[in-house]
Amino acid sequence: MGDAVAIVSVATSAAVGVTGIVSTVYGAISERRWRSSEERVAELRDVLDAAACALGASMQNVAEAHASIDVASLGAEAVRATYASDELAAAGKQLHELWVLWNRVRVRVGQDATVARALVDARQAILALDDLVRKELGRLEGDRVRYRGAWDRARAAETAFYRAAAAELSPGRSSRGSGH
Repeated sequence: MGDAVAIVSVATSAAVGVTGIVSTVYGAISERRWRSSEERVAELRDVLDAAACALGASMQNVAEAHASIDVASLGAEAVRATYASDELAAAGKQLHELWVLWNRVRVRVGQDATVARALVDARQAILALDDLVRKELGRLEGDRVRYRGAWDRARAAETAFYRAAAAELSPGRSSRGSGH
């Protein structure tokens, strides 16, 4: 009987030891998953911040170009046209950067995620605004009514992106796969 007690004692100790090891390994895996998830969120936040900066900069560049064309129609055409061209060139670079950032967002959350769709919609609206201002530059004449409508659409798309980005980064509120 003494041997049976010893065997049961050793088996129980071994089971407790194995359970402790399994528990430690499971805890380490869970912590690694949590850190990995936090790292992904931080990386997505960086990409979305960069996209927000590029959106704002491209809209500002286009707005400056439009203002220069508007003033150019009052005189000093050459100076203002050159400035408008420079602003549009800067906007073009920002719009290219938005394309790159959109691709990065899609890789991280999928192309059907609300935030990815909102970013591409904002980029498209700014491209339309940019195209309108480029046509104005060719005529050196601003079209305030068309510009205002295009600006309002670009601003609404930009705002939709900001809302989608905030929702994507809110704890427990992912828009992945929810469509548009």
